[in-house]
Amino acid sequence: MSKDFGYHAVKVPQFSFTRLAGADPKLGVEMASTGEVACFGLTATEAYLKSLQSVHGFDLPKENVLILTNNTNKNGLTAEQEYVYSELSGLKYNVQVLNLVHGDPKLDGYDLNAAKELLTANKTELVIDMSTESGARSQTPLYFARRASANQGLSLINNIQCAIMFTEGIKERASMLAKEKGKMETVLNNITFSAK
Repeated sequence: MSKDFGYHAVKVPQFSFTRLAGADPKLGVEMASTGEVACFGLTATEAYLKSLQSVHGFDLPKENVLILTNNTNKNGLTAEQEYVYSELSGLKYNVQVLNLVHGDPKLDGYDLNAAKELLTANKTELVIDMSTESGARSQTPLYFARRASANQGLSLINNIQCAIMFTEGIKERASMLAKEKGKMETVLNNITFSAK
């Protein structure tokens, strides 16, 4: 018999990519975490965001987000990529999309230094890798972008489902903060001061 307590629990792994020089932060089935964090929330997305924030080195972005893709189609972003892009943009994040297709002649010479320069120039706070590239291939433009973000200690999400849950959690948090702000303004507007 199960009982509903009204809370959700989410456990997220912690990886030490900053200490694993040269390792590709793209997760595969062979990767093992160096720890994990579990948190509770009123919703699954709230618990997920709390867990992410509790993991060493993960900070919620204040302004600048970079989405990595490797789309070869001419239609632009996939439905999932478009969802994350439009929702975060709608929340006033400066979201940029970088399409890094392995073998593209325009990317000849793209290396770790080029990736680091890009992340620094854009003042990137969060990198979301929504590519379909597995971590098995090294020395690709996507590898360099992921590795540069790990080297710089930036927050990194490299799973499409996690990116969607993160986006839903940020939307939920923004909505909750807006409601709280509205309640506070109502209270402040109804306060009257009497002069004696």
